[in-house]
Amino acid sequence: MNFTAVISAWRAGKYIRQCLEGFRHVEGVDEILLGVDGCADTLAVIEDGNPAKGMTRLFYAEQNGGNYLMYNTLIPMAKNDSFLIFGADDIPLPALGEQFAELNETCDIILHCFSCLNESGTLIKVPPNLHPAGGVMITTKRVHEELGGYCAWRCAADTDYKQRARRAGLTSDYRKKPMFLRRSRGDSLIRSPETGRGSALRNEYVEHIERHRALNITKAANLKGVIYEI
Repeated sequence: MNFTAVISAWRAGKYIRQCLEGFRHVEGVDEILLGVDGCADTLAVIEDGNPAKGMTRLFYAEQNGGNYLMYNTLIPMAKNDSFLIFGADDIPLPALGEQFAELNETCDIILHCFSCLNESGTLIKVPPNLHPAGGVMITTKRVHEELGGYCAWRCAADTDYKQRARRAGLTSDYRKKPMFLRRSRGDSLIRSPETGRGSALRNEYVEHIERHRALNITKAANLKGVIYEI
């Protein structure tokens, strides 16, 4: 069984080729849906050279709508039922495909542990207590439709997604082994002043998440953006 990698790229020109190259070595990935989210510079880098060109479908949104809106838009286009949500600045490892082969029939959502890179790509550490990343996961179109997709937020929608999945009775699992290399950089969603921990926007979404929990919300509106294929 194969799966599709779904990637949203914004200000990722320095990292995207390394990300795409990694997928050439992950067994089971036979398609990459790559959505460039209103960033002409990133698009130019990809068009200048894509090491996974034969397996990539490239899309562009003229206006930046955020990762989660891009994911909702791309997922219905995947040829496989199973899909991986992945960061444009991270690097997949072969273990990712091995875990999929082991777990894809045992749970609804597969989560992924990671090791850390700095901005230049040097390995910083393997966390001593491995834990799964917030947004990197494999699930299916059936699950995505059942949950109504991601909330079309700028950050934190992966937390809401997983909490709604638990309330809907969906199961998850992972193995305690690095499945990808996560890049630690100051302008990432989780660290930037606009969307990082402690930011006003993220705090607003945290309040949304708590309200969703209190109201037992399990399904979102499944909003989609406007993109075109290149």
